[in-house]
Amino acid sequence: MIAAATPQPALEVISFQLAGNAYALAIGSIQEIRSWSQTTPVPMSAPHLIGVVNLRGVVTPVVDLAALLGFPPAIPGERHALIIAMLGDTTVGLLVEDVSDILAIDQGLLQPPPALAGAGSLAFVAGIASIGDTMISLLKLDSLASLEMPQAA
Repeated sequence: MIAAATPQPALEVISFQLAGNAYALAIGSIQEIRSWSQTTPVPMSAPHLIGVVNLRGVVTPVVDLAALLGFPPAIPGERHALIIAMLGDTTVGLLVEDVSDILAIDQGLLQPPPALAGAGSLAFVAGIASIGDTMISLLKLDSLASLEMPQAA
């Protein structure tokens, strides 16, 4: 007798646009989503650090997620949003182009990124799901924390 495989629960994610493509982060790793607001620049900072914002009395770094992942830097506008999340021990705002939706992705739909994409993609992409006509790359937030991150004050 062969036992039936136990179905995995759907993975709840927030989907967003980044450099014109669809990406997602697991909902459990996100504290909140805020509309874009002007940041205060930090002199001599890393290129992916846009600046800092005051988040309930805490100076919080804002990271251009596109630039962090090697895409051209974003030019923030009214359609951009900040995804507030923990990267390691630091609360950061991740600048994204447009938060699209909350999705429940069947974990069986997630496929690993192609090996030809290189070690960088394998390190930061948990999987890629094809939903309708859209390919969504699920990012590993914990792996992004291994990159050079600014610290909150």
